[in-house]
Amino acid sequence: MQEAYNLAGDKNVVASQSYGPLVGLRYKKTSFEIVIGLPNEADGLPSVLEKFAEEGIIDEVLTQMNKDNVRLELAKFELGLSKLFEEPALGVVQGESVFLIKVFQEAFIKVDKEGTLCILSEEYIGANLTDEMYQGLYHGSKKHEPDLDAVLARAWDGGLDKMIITGGSTTDSQKAIEMAQSDSRLYATVGCHPTRCNDFLQDAEGYLNSLKALIKDNKDKVVAIGECGLDYERLHFCEKDIQLKYFEYQLQLSREFSLPLFLHCRAAADDLVAILAKNRDSVVGGVVHSFDGSEDALQKILDLGMYIGINGCSLRTQENLEVVTKIPRDRLMIETDCPWCEVKPTHPGYTHVVTKFPTVKKEKYTVGSNNQVKGRNEPINIVQVLEILAAVRKENIDELAAAIYDNTNKLFFNK
Repeated sequence: MQEAYNLAGDKNVVASQSYGPLVGLRYKKTSFEIVIGLPNEADGLPSVLEKFAEEGIIDEVLTQMNKDNVRLELAKFELGLSKLFEEPALGVVQGESVFLIKVFQEAFIKVDKEGTLCILSEEYIGANLTDEMYQGLYHGSKKHEPDLDAVLARAWDGGLDKMIITGGSTTDSQKAIEMAQSDSRLYATVGCHPTRCNDFLQDAEGYLNSLKALIKDNKDKVVAIGECGLDYERLHFCEKDIQLKYFEYQLQLSREFSLPLFLHCRAAADDLVAILAKNRDSVVGGVVHSFDGSEDALQKILDLGMYIGINGCSLRTQENLEVVTKIPRDRLMIETDCPWCEVKPTHPGYTHVVTKFPTVKKEKYTVGSNNQVKGRNEPINIVQVLEILAAVRKENIDELAAAIYDNTNKLFFNK
């Protein structure tokens, strides 16, 4: 299977999975390409891509390969040639050998960290406890026994007393509700994720009515509309105009059911703010979750009266750490977005993490142990987000936790 991406002019990236994971970088209109082998689980890390992408990025992709269609997109890169060899030879990329087909040259590749994206064919959102990882399945292969009960037990033992499982489609929302019905401490959201808004196209009214039915039939469990919003980093999943139309279309659910919004925003703050401002009378509050935007974007969202949700993905850069200090205490919430968005040792805020949990590779994990699965986030890890926030904001951790708890109750559970 191959998928091509037009990046700039006549340059293409072709990702091949026919004989193991390969990436071929075609140069202009010539007949040669650089072929780089991506690692599989047996190969280990680091790889060639690990050398010129954000540290840990390939490890994260491999951990997330529990879907049938996984795409690695290098969104911003330069491919250049430094000299010709008279005889066939191996090229060198960042200290690693690569084979150049038909023409042998020394090549260089530069990748902008900010533009390196790992994208799954299915969105991965919120406290996604319905994910197959918690059933021991990783990209179709069983690695351990189901352990969701153990994951939840660790969370409850660690002091959590409520959890919200987010939905991103009618199917996801139904699964979230079914899980929430199994425990009085679990709740759900209902909505359509921006990358899934194509689901509206066949029968928009029918799709909306399906969302309405889920809410009407489960008012004791549904606490928000979402995950909805805008995602301009993944327009290949759903075009901008479609996202804009059906994000606004869903806002009527907030008004009709008096429920807040659970919002998704990636590289789209201005449009998100514009739509929310236009429909201000229809919106019953909300939170922009997994916020990783600029201070300017933060202020625009705060001006609408919205809350800001922070997780490990919100704390990946020094700029992120500076922005989170600007969030008013009475507008702050925290989350994990598990099984994704863990706080990584490579993140600048990791030095502030006090509470650490032992991890093992999924193949060696046993249910009932005190270990977590390496690379798979869990609800209990929310304490690490809190510890980083308290440190960089220079606040008492207990007082900050109490304020965040009050904010969450006020928005979602003040019925």
